[in-house]
Amino acid sequence: MALPLSYTPLKDLKPYKNAWRIQVKILHSWKMNTAKLGESLELILADETGDKIGASIRKDHIKKFESELKPGSWKVISTFGLNLCTSYLRPSLIKYKISTRYGTTIIPSENVSDDHYLSFTSFDSILAGNLDKNLLLDVIGQVVSSGGLEEITSRNNITRKKIEFEIRDTEDKRLSCTLWETYAEALDRAINDSSDGMVMCFLRFVKQNSYKEKRYIENAFDSSILMINPQLPEMEAFQNM
Repeated sequence: MALPLSYTPLKDLKPYKNAWRIQVKILHSWKMNTAKLGESLELILADETGDKIGASIRKDHIKKFESELKPGSWKVISTFGLNLCTSYLRPSLIKYKISTRYGTTIIPSENVSDDHYLSFTSFDSILAGNLDKNLLLDVIGQVVSSGGLEEITSRNNITRKKIEFEIRDTEDKRLSCTLWETYAEALDRAINDSSDGMVMCFLRFVKQNSYKEKRYIENAFDSSILMINPQLPEMEAFQNM
């Protein structure tokens, strides 16, 4: 009887061949449309060890794969390309991004783990400004102040909704945050609806930024996830502390 084919850990992927085979959990998915690349379905994947990598489903492959790519599901992905993404926001230190080819296959896998593969970043490391600027971060904290929902009109007359707020960690260190559009509306609604003033938020896959040497985090378009008062063990542990 033939032995089952092995899977390559994400950290061992290299761009010199396409015949890779990986077993991964889909952590997040969203549509993206750029002038340069057109429409694509973007994914953030994790393997059993918790290593993460970005992936892009080409426009002409979206219809084929989209229904199978539900966040939380495990998949086996074979025969794909790898592109270097040193100047592109990415979910880990792995500097490659998966891209589909005409021979790419994506099939269901058994559920390897229910882990969310969270990687919380300390406020100190963000404020120090020493992190890779292209790295997407996971941050957890309690909202302690908010400037309320604003509408910002750019020079080309595009109006966007924005909220600036501050969160604190278990050591009462503070971190400034900015959210835009639907993220801003969701947080503002949670703050206004809170009966006890306790709003805990989990910001996943957010980017770092700075203004006049003040460092802060903000959502990276639709690649970010905002969870308010989530029922997660990590949030319960944070609240207890």
